[in-house]
Amino acid sequence: METKKKILIAVIAIIIIAGCIVVGVKGFNVSLYLREHDTLEYTFDQKFNKDDIKSIAKEVFGNKKFEIRTVEVFDDSAYIISESISEEEKQALLEKLVGLYQEPVDEESNVTTEQTTDNTEATDQASEDVTETSSNKTVEDLVEGTDYKFYHDSKVRLRDLLRPYIIPTLISAIIIIICMIIRYKILNTGKVIKNTAKVIGKSIVLLLVLLSLVAILRIPVSTWILPGMMFFVLIYLVINFEIEIRRKDEKAN
Repeated sequence: METKKKILIAVIAIIIIAGCIVVGVKGFNVSLYLREHDTLEYTFDQKFNKDDIKSIAKEVFGNKKFEIRTVEVFDDSAYIISESISEEEKQALLEKLVGLYQEPVDEESNVTTEQTTDNTEATDQASEDVTETSSNKTVEDLVEGTDYKFYHDSKVRLRDLLRPYIIPTLISAIIIIICMIIRYKILNTGKVIKNTAKVIGKSIVLLLVLLSLVAILRIPVSTWILPGMMFFVLIYLVINFEIEIRRKDEKAN
């Protein structure tokens, strides 16, 4: 049993050390949204299909990495994110987004059965003029009246990402610890501080192992993964306290 415990401790130590080295050399593999990037925000006048936006972005960007995010409130806005969006890519995206859900014009409906041969020639000439005018339109002309924004976002620091969750997590951890200490006292346990410190230590080690694995395996760090880890550690803290209490309770009986 002692041998297995020593092996486990050695493995954990190696993982944490390797994780620290990877973070020091390469840092975390943060998602595109957390890096320095450009964003094109486009609002439709109706709900849209996210796959349609992905198809457009893939067609414009090719092999370049990109992300598509949506606003969950009204499901009418899309965020197209890439490390850099050139002016040509921006124009191509806007042109395709503007015409995405527009119904094609039925040109035949504008043609009456009473047109003569002379009228046909005039119509052909007018069509050529319209085509030439459309080709000369700028992107600003095409997107006039549409709701879009283009902006550059700086890199998001991980500590800024975690900052909103630190105080709630600490408060939750303190409440859990106080409740468990009270339960230890009810069981007449004389090693309250020692057992509490042991459980807290295990939780911190678990967090370090998880962070190290994320760094070593190059798992993309998104906006939810770090808060999710903190929540998981809180659950682990509760489970470990409960195990310790039941163990002491069994010994007392």
